[in-house]
Amino acid sequence: LASNAGVSATLASNPPLGGALIRRLHVEGKVASEPDTLPVVSLVSIGQRYFDVAAAPMIAGRPLTADEVRQGSDSVVVNERFARMHFEDGSAIGKRIILIDQRAPKTGASKARWMTIVGVVGNVRQRMLPSGEFDPVVYSSYVATAPQTMEVIARSASGPSAAAAFIGEQVRSLDADLPLLPATTVDEA
Repeated sequence: LASNAGVSATLASNPPLGGALIRRLHVEGKVASEPDTLPVVSLVSIGQRYFDVAAAPMIAGRPLTADEVRQGSDSVVVNERFARMHFEDGSAIGKRIILIDQRAPKTGASKARWMTIVGVVGNVRQRMLPSGEFDPVVYSSYVATAPQTMEVIARSASGPSAAAAFIGEQVRSLDADLPLLPATTVDEA
């Protein structure tokens, strides 16, 4: 996708306003309560340049590096709402968290692992909450949190039709049998 100078694209498990996986949160150093009472956060698995394509500014720290995305690093970025909710001074950089999938089968060994916050990004609405507030979001490498599906998210100076056509051609060149859903703009979502 990088071959077209007019299209910026990335991958994500969920686009903005497209929902997110829900996980329970444990913050290192805070008393862990029963899993059912831990706070809930949204999890979005992302590819390189996600924040550029989503036009979300970095508030502190840095985005995930290309190597962190490709190698499935334990580094994560959180949104501003998450930082303010879970750290009194909003300073989340360097803090460690665990995300717990309540639906996962209860086995002796937990697959949950510590993740280190390397950046704080401006708020992007993932879910429509009844309160109207932004949801607290954790952004992780799509390799580290391997979602069942991924979506291509693109921004184009020549408009959504040109971007959708270009992306469709690129995907078909990789796998002609791969089903493609119709393109949707953020305004249509």
